[in-house]
Amino acid sequence: MTPTEREREEAKMFPVLRNYSREARPGPTSIPWSVADKAYAVYRARYGTGQSLQRLADRGGFADSELDDLYPGWREEVAEITRLRLALSTRSAYVEKLEAEVAFWREGVTLCDEPICETCIIIKATDAARLAAESKGGW
Repeated sequence: MTPTEREREEAKMFPVLRNYSREARPGPTSIPWSVADKAYAVYRARYGTGQSLQRLADRGGFADSELDDLYPGWREEVAEITRLRLALSTRSAYVEKLEAEVAFWREGVTLCDEPICETCIIIKATDAARLAAESKGGW
């Protein structure tokens, strides 16, 4: 499996049918396929393989109450996956920003070694301050 195929598989979502009764707990309308697969393992053991997981998805997915019964920890797992995906996305955006900065500096901006060059001193001081702030979570 190529990295692109793996990313596509990890991003694949499974539909969740919402129960709108007053007793229903709020929840997502779709979950990662990997979480649905865990519920499907229990479903398959109880009811057989008459419907594949894909067929269940085509028909609207599991109801949230079914998921509560088949895989009680699904809500917590989905919340953790969502949190981790958000953190990864944030970090990825930050890395892209830094890569763009590096590319800018590599395109011909060079700092001289003269001890009294005001431009280079300002750039070096600003860079040092930025790096210090970023290492503490700021900037």
